[in-house]
Parts: sequence; C-alpha cells; structure tokens
Amino acid sequence: MTQMISRPVPATRTTMRAAVIAAPMTLVIKDAPISSPRGNEARVKIEGCGVCASNIPPWEGREWFHYPMQPGHLGHEAWGVVEKIGGDVTKVSVGGRVGKGRTMGALHSVRMPPSHLRHSAHTLSAASAR
Repeated sequence: MTQMISRPVPATRTTMRAAVIAAPMTLVIKDAPISSPRGNEARVKIEGCGVCASNIPPWEGREWFHYPMQPGHLGHEAWGVVEKIGGDVTKVSVGGRVGKGRTMGALHSVRMPPSHLRHSAHTLSAASAR
C-alpha cells in the first residue's frame, strides 16, 4: 500500500522584511508590502547590498532628515535574483542573477526597470567576500 504524503503549498508572500532607520542611530526591521512589477519593471529578491559613506549622515542624524525613513532607504550596490517580471520585460528573466548600483538595497525585494540592472554571472556570498 502506498501512502501519499501531502506537503503544504507555500503561501504567496505579500510582505517583506525591510531595514528602517526609525531615528538617528536606530535601525529596526519591519514588514513592508511587496508590490508586483509594472509592465516595464522587474522585482529582484535582494541577497545583499553595500553601504557607503553617503549613508553616514542619515544614520548619525541631521536636522533636515525626516524619520522614520522609508523602508530600505539606505544601501547601495544591491544584488540578487529576478523574482518576477512585468509583461514588457525582455532583457532579464525570472531566476537571473542581477546587480544594481545606487538603489534602496536594505529591502528583501525591490522593483526597478530592467535597464537599471546588470547581469551577474557569478554567485556572490559572504564566504566569497572574505
């Protein structure tokens, strides 16, 4: 007799984890909505990003910054995997590895035009960065 084992089907995610600068020198992780890409956009699941010197003043706090900042506001040079594409996208495909400079990288996913993305043939990981 064969016994069938059913596995739960993962639910479609509607939120992502995002880093939010809530106040000077205060970082919190919050849930933020995941939006679907529009016709000329791709949604990228962010695997990592860099942080540069231009991120220091918002972190330290200046009187002209408004807190809390938008989810993922800081962070540059993000990389990840294309998760979903809009109907007009032809230059990247789902599952493709891509990188993007000067973007809001402190998000789980980000939506952007494929013209802003660059293909990445290499797998990036924390181990390979050491």
